[in-house]
Amino acid sequence: MGQEGPQLGQRTRSLCTACTLALALICALTARAMAAPSPPAATYENTLHAFVYQPSSLATQAEFDAAADRLLALAQGGTYARLGFVEYYTVDLPWTANLTTPELSRPSRGELSSLLARLQSRGLTYHVSAMLGMSRAMQVYDAAKRADRRNAQWFHDGLIDVPGASAATQAARAWITPSRYARKLRSHLEAKTRAFARLFLDLRQSFPSTLISASGDAEAELNMDRLDPAVRVRDQMIADYSPFAILEFRDWLLGTGLYAPGATYAADAFRKSRHDTFAQGASALTTANLAAFNASMGTSFASWRLESFDWSLDDPLAGDIQAIPWATWSAGGFDPTPETGAGYIAGGFDAPRSIRDGSTRLWRLWLRFRREMIANYGSDVARWMTTTPGTTGTTLSADRWYSHQIPGDFLFGREPGHGNADPRLQTSASSMWTALMDPATGSPGLTCLDRLEQADFGPGGGYNRTSEALFERLRSLALPNWGLPEYAPSWHIDVAPDPDPDRIKAQFHRAYASGVHMFGLTPWPHFDLTQNGPALGQFLSEVRRGPRIDAPYTTDELFVEQLYLDLLGRVPTDAELLAATAGIEDGSTPRARLVVDLTASLGRPQALAFMARLTLALAGRNPTQAEVAAAETTLAQFPACTTDTCLGPKLQSLAAAVLGSPAFIARFGQSGNSMNLVSLVNVLFQNLLGRTVDNATAIAFANLGSAARITIEIGNADEARNRWSGLASIVVQHAALLDDQPSPAQFSQWASHLDLAVPPAVGAPATPPGPLMGVAQVLQTSADYIFHVYF
Repeated sequence: MGQEGPQLGQRTRSLCTACTLALALICALTARAMAAPSPPAATYENTLHAFVYQPSSLATQAEFDAAADRLLALAQGGTYARLGFVEYYTVDLPWTANLTTPELSRPSRGELSSLLARLQSRGLTYHVSAMLGMSRAMQVYDAAKRADRRNAQWFHDGLIDVPGASAATQAARAWITPSRYARKLRSHLEAKTRAFARLFLDLRQSFPSTLISASGDAEAELNMDRLDPAVRVRDQMIADYSPFAILEFRDWLLGTGLYAPGATYAADAFRKSRHDTFAQGASALTTANLAAFNASMGTSFASWRLESFDWSLDDPLAGDIQAIPWATWSAGGFDPTPETGAGYIAGGFDAPRSIRDGSTRLWRLWLRFRREMIANYGSDVARWMTTTPGTTGTTLSADRWYSHQIPGDFLFGREPGHGNADPRLQTSASSMWTALMDPATGSPGLTCLDRLEQADFGPGGGYNRTSEALFERLRSLALPNWGLPEYAPSWHIDVAPDPDPDRIKAQFHRAYASGVHMFGLTPWPHFDLTQNGPALGQFLSEVRRGPRIDAPYTTDELFVEQLYLDLLGRVPTDAELLAATAGIEDGSTPRARLVVDLTASLGRPQALAFMARLTLALAGRNPTQAEVAAAETTLAQFPACTTDTCLGPKLQSLAAAVLGSPAFIARFGQSGNSMNLVSLVNVLFQNLLGRTVDNATAIAFANLGSAARITIEIGNADEARNRWSGLASIVVQHAALLDDQPSPAQFSQWASHLDLAVPPAVGAPATPPGPLMGVAQVLQTSADYIFHVYF
C-alpha cells in the first residue's frame, strides 16, 4: 500500500460519511411525501450474520445434527440476523501443480457441498475462514521452503524457526514470506487463491442463501514464534529478513523494480519527504544517488546490492542460480548471516537488524515497511478473490470477502499512541490498519478477543478487552463494511467464566452499534458451556427484527437529546444524558432499547399507549394520524405532567374522545359516554380483555360513576396493558419518532413482523423488549427519521 494505506483509510471515511449522509437526506426528502415506513425486505446488506466456530467435526449426519440442535437451542436467527457456523479451511495446491489449470487438493468440494446441504436443510448459514499457508497451516509450503529457503520468513539472526529446531522441522514450521518479490511463491499463491475463489463461487451458486462469506488469509502476520514477554517491545526478535523482503524494501524506498513508475506496484511506493535529496525511479540505483540516500537516511551503504545473498529481478524463476535449496541450507555449516565469502558483499544494502543498527530513520521505515508488506499481502489476496470469475462469469462481491487481521495495536485494552504497545505488534507487524483495503476489492476483518483474567485486576478477575478502543476506532472510520471473523466477547483465561449473560450480551451490542456486519464467535466450548451461548441468543432476540446499519448516522448525545424531545417533550437532564449515552456506549442499553424503555415512561408515552389500546380494542383499528394529533393537543404542555394526579384528567379526556368517536358509535350503536355503565363495562371487558365479566364485577365498576373513569381503570389494568403492549408500541413509536401513523395495511404488516395476532390472544403476556426494539430499529434507520433528526 505504500503511503496509500493511511490515506485510503481517511478517504474511505470521508467519502463514506459524505455519501451516506447525502443519500440519506435525498431519500428522506422523497420519503416525506410517502406513507410511514414499513419493515424493509431483508438483504445481505441490512442483515447481521452471526457465526459460531463449529465443533471438532461436522462430517457425519449425527455429528451435524447434534451440533445444529445445540446451536439452535441456545440461539435463533431471524429476519435481519442470521445464524450459522464458521470453520477454518486449509487451502492447498501441490507445489509442482500446473498453475494454468490448478486443482486444489483441499478443501474438498464434495465435503463442503454435503455440509452446505445439511446447513440449508436447517436454515443455517456458513462462513469459511481460509488459511493459505503464510502464517497459519505453514506446512503446506514445506516443498516451497525446501526448494528455496528464501521463501521462508527469516528472523534477524537468520534463523527461520526457533533455535535448535531440526532442518526437517524448520521446513514444515517456518512461516512463508509475504514479500511480493518471492515471485514463484506469489504465482503459486495467486493461482491457488483464484482456484479457491472459483470453488467458492460455484458453491455459492448452488447454496446462495447458505454460503454467505469468507475471510483470509487467516491472521496473516510476521513470525511471532520467538516473542519474549520479558523483553521490551523494541528489542523483540523480529522477521522478515528474507532476501526477497530486503530487496523489496530497497525498491519500495527507491521507487524501482516492481515499484518503479509504470510498474505493477508503482502506486504503493514510498513517498519521500520534501527534505529527502535522493532520487526515485529510473536514476535511483546509481552511485551518486547512493551518496544522497546515505545523507538523507543517516546510513553508510557502499553498494545498492544486498549485503547477504544478493539477487536480482532479472534472475530466472526456473533454475534460479540464487536459490538456496534444501541440500544447501539443511547441511551443517550453512551460515544465514555471512560476513565473508560468495554470499556476502561488504557495505551492501541491508535492512536494519535492530534499533541500534545504524540509522534510526531507516529503522522506523523498516518497521513501517513490514506493516505495509502485511497490508499489501491482504490486499493482494482480496484482489485475487474478488476479480476471479466463476463458471457463470460473475465475481465475488467485495463485501463478502473479509481480511482476517490481528489488531496488534489494540490488543487487550491497549490503544495506539499510549506507549503501552503489546510486543505482538512489534513481532507480527499486524496493526488494525493492515486490515483496511480498497472497498472495491475487499472488506476489513479482524480478530478480537476480550480476555477475562487475573492479570492487573486482582483476585476477582477482570477484562482486558481488545474491543475497548477498537470498536470506537472502527466506528469513527465510517467503513462501508467490516467484520470480526474471529470474536470472543468473553474468553476466560485463568479465572472462572463470566456468569453474567447480560454483561456478555452488552459486548455484542457494542460491536453491532459500531457497524459490524458479521462475526465468528469462538471457540465452540465457550458457546456451548459458558454464558456466551445464552448471551448470543438474547442478543439475537433483540436485533433480529430490525435492519442493521453500517454506522450510526448521528452522535449518541444528539440521538438521546432528540429522543427525549420526541418521547417526553423535554430535553434530558445532565444526569439522564450521561446515563443514556454511557448505556449506549457500553452496550447495556443500546439505542433501540432506550427507545423501548422511554416509551414505557410515565407521562406522554403512557398516555398515548392508553389511547392506542382504546382505539385498537374499541374502534377495531389502529389510530389515524388525525386521531393521534388530536390526542397530542390534549397532551399539550405535557412535560410538566409526570404524576397520576396530573395524568388523570388528561386520560379522562382521551377516554372520552375514543368513547365518543364515530368509529365507536358505528360499532356499538351509541356513544360510550352516554351508554349504560354496566353495558359499557361489558363492552370494555369483551374488547379490551377479550372475556366476559360477571354481573357483580360489572356493577362494582359501574359504581365508579363515570364512563371515563371506568375506561381508565379497565384500560390501564395490567391485563389490558400486557395484551395490547406490542400493537400499542407500534402506534406510540410511530407517533414519537415520525409524527406519523402507518396505514391499516402497513399496521397489519407491522403486527405480522412482530408475530402478533390482531386482536391479541386472551391473556397474552406483555410483548418482550426484543420485538419492540425491532420496531425502533426499523424506524430509526428509515429515511423519514433521519430527515427528522437532521431537520
